Amino acid sequence: MAKIQIISLLCLFCCCWACKNTNSTENHENLSENPSDSIAAVKAISTSKQYLYAWVDKLRLRAEPDTKAKIVAEVKEGAQLTYLNEKTAFTEKITLRKVRHDEPWLKVVTESGEEGWVYGGGVRVYQAKIDQAPSPYDDCYQLSDNYKMSQCVERLSTKQLEKVTDFVQVTATGYRIKLLDGTQKVLTERVDSLARENFLDYDYRYYIPKMGYYVFAFYAFESFGFTLVNDKSGQTLNLPGYPKPAPDFKHLVCHSPLPEMGFYSLAIWGFTDDGMTELFKKEMQDYIPYAPKWLDEKTVQLSFKPTQADQKLKVVELRADETGTWSIVAD
Repeated sequence: MAKIQIISLLCLFCCCWACKNTNSTENHENLSENPSDSIAAVKAISTSKQYLYAWVDKLRLRAEPDTKAKIVAEVKEGAQLTYLNEKTAFTEKITLRKVRHDEPWLKVVTESGEEGWVYGGGVRVYQAKIDQAPSPYDDCYQLSDNYKMSQCVERLSTKQLEKVTDFVQVTATGYRIKLLDGTQKVLTERVDSLARENFLDYDYRYYIPKMGYYVFAFYAFESFGFTLVNDKSGQTLNLPGYPKPAPDFKHLVCHSPLPEMGFYSLAIWGFTDDGMTELFKKEMQDYIPYAPKWLDEKTVQLSFKPTQADQKLKVVELRADETGTWSIVAD
């Protein structure tokens, strides 16, 4: 009997030892089998994130996928967001930057760790080039409807004028500008319905203090453009298109969304030894230059909108080379 018990105990001990060795071998093999594959798998998991980029400025990150939900954060244009692979089963129609979208909501997390929902129409899968020097009327001059464009400009010009009331006053005959030395510059309008060639009307636009210019739009008989008034000397300079300063305030890109004598104009002006000088000019009939973005001090990205239905929109870059010569380098 004792012998049988001893044999039974030995069998039980061997079984336990075999089981222990089997588990140990499996664990060992799992840890050592092609370790490079395990590392690659971990890297794949960590780098499989899908990034989205805010397409509009102050894009709202909300606690729930609803325009009335709590705002968690406001995201800057171009900011990177990590998509959490979750979206709504429904879509919603929302207008952003004058474009009507019908997109779902996406769950994302910001680079600073804030988690929430953004509207799908407000993001892109690529990082858009950001305007380094936005100006007050950019959104207005992107409108294709001339009536809506003029309404937008009129609203903004009123607000811009309120910022400089100590220096620019509206008079019965135009504008009176107080220069930095205390003297005054007067812009006089001429409104004569019987002699159209004497017609001249000014509208204030905005002030560029780092360049020392007040910007006015002018409308004359069969012509229009923009007038720069030097805030020190009072000297004026007429430009054919809306002036948008570079990030370093050494150049202006001027584009006209409306034709003059059948042409749409595009120009670069900059400071030289001779003062503010035209450095580049292009006149077009088939395309309308609009939506200029300063990508840096020497590069402007523009869209060329076709005037004919059978033509396609073109995105170009206007760039200065090492010699300071400006040219269109990308179509």
